[in-house]
Amino acid sequence: MRNHLGGLLAGSHPIVVGGLVASLLAAPLQAIAAPASATCSVEINYLVNGALVEPYTNSFVIARGETIVDDFSTATREKVFTATMSRIDGKLLVSINYFNDVGVFTAIDLDASVRIRGVGVLESTAGSHTFSSSQASPAGNHTTEHTLVCARNEPEV
Repeated sequence: MRNHLGGLLAGSHPIVVGGLVASLLAAPLQAIAAPASATCSVEINYLVNGALVEPYTNSFVIARGETIVDDFSTATREKVFTATMSRIDGKLLVSINYFNDVGVFTAIDLDASVRIRGVGVLESTAGSHTFSSSQASPAGNHTTEHTLVCARNEPEV
């Protein structure tokens, strides 16, 4: 009785056959071992005296162990968004950092994270920070608001 590979294996060298079998067996294992991923969206708003000065939004898909960087710097201002997904104490965590040099004397450096739970479950974090200054340019109330929302895409095997 002939095998499924028919004449392909007939007269083949044992090392070639072994390599073929190893590659066929490894392919399904690589697919099974894919890391967990999440779909996320972030919104960060910088307001001065209640007026929106600089909005930032980003939607992304991230896998465990991956780092996503969005460098939207200008010639005179550093502006970088970074997202990572890791496993800490057995739980998945999406972390973000947002740095934005918004003015001569003012910069925003925001860190936030959200734990990812079950598949398709929305998890979020949000916050707001305000400082007031008569020295900053422009003077007044400087507010940074952020929202990070993520949902796990598939289970990690």
